[in-house]
Amino acid sequence: VGNERLTREEIIASLEEEGLCIGALKADVNEDSVEQRVMIKNDEVAWMSVNIIGTVAHVEVREVIDTEVKDAETKPANLVALYDGQIVALEVYSGFLNVKEGDFVRAGELLVSGIYESEKAPLRYTRANGRVLARVTMHFTVEIPLLQEKKVMTGEKIEKKTLNFFGKSIKLFINYRNLPQSCDIINYEYTFDPFSLGELPVSLTAQVFYPYELVEIEISEEEAIEQAYAALRELIDGDLPDAQILKKTLYGEARDGKYVLECTVTAVCDIAKQIEFEVR
Repeated sequence: VGNERLTREEIIASLEEEGLCIGALKADVNEDSVEQRVMIKNDEVAWMSVNIIGTVAHVEVREVIDTEVKDAETKPANLVALYDGQIVALEVYSGFLNVKEGDFVRAGELLVSGIYESEKAPLRYTRANGRVLARVTMHFTVEIPLLQEKKVMTGEKIEKKTLNFFGKSIKLFINYRNLPQSCDIINYEYTFDPFSLGELPVSLTAQVFYPYELVEIEISEEEAIEQAYAALRELIDGDLPDAQILKKTLYGEARDGKYVLECTVTAVCDIAKQIEFEVR
């Protein structure tokens, strides 16, 4: 417990290097020594506690504070316009306003400055922060080919099973030689806890391969329209998250072997983008 940036697997790997692993003899494990060696070798670990209770090792860690992230949060920055639009509302928490409600701005234009200038005082810098809501108009185009590749399963099922017993891997059954180039892979892991006392250091892993072939098919215009609308929703959600849609104009037609869907959206959204700058 206690890890945020480090993964469980990374911590377990570090412990295994110092002899604390599944199948190790409890008498051979010195918790204090393991803690110290892991902290010395891993720059990401600031503190570690290992307590072995019964046959379970309880490991608590504290990670080194990411100073780069903290420094980044305090670096001076401006707010600039992400899109063209007309400003309808301002919610600025820090920085010097460079625009006002009703202004038309272009993408890349300075909205809120992180520099304070005064004739009586030296330059001061801050991290401009806030929201600039603007009315924007954006155009989206989606093209869906009528000829598409489709995945067709062959119906074959190939399995590979491995028993993991106290840190040792034992292959149980393999029913293939040369694996097909194209196949879906699903991994399963089964752990054993027959007496509800906690997981035993015994598990079964299985890889199941489902071969498939790619065949070219021609979809109907109705299917193409359905795919186009789904793709359009993803585009709008990606470019205009949390936006208030005011108006949407759609036009679609099949041409040149594709279904083309064009959309014009008018919306109110936050166009402020934080851009850091260096002070020299």
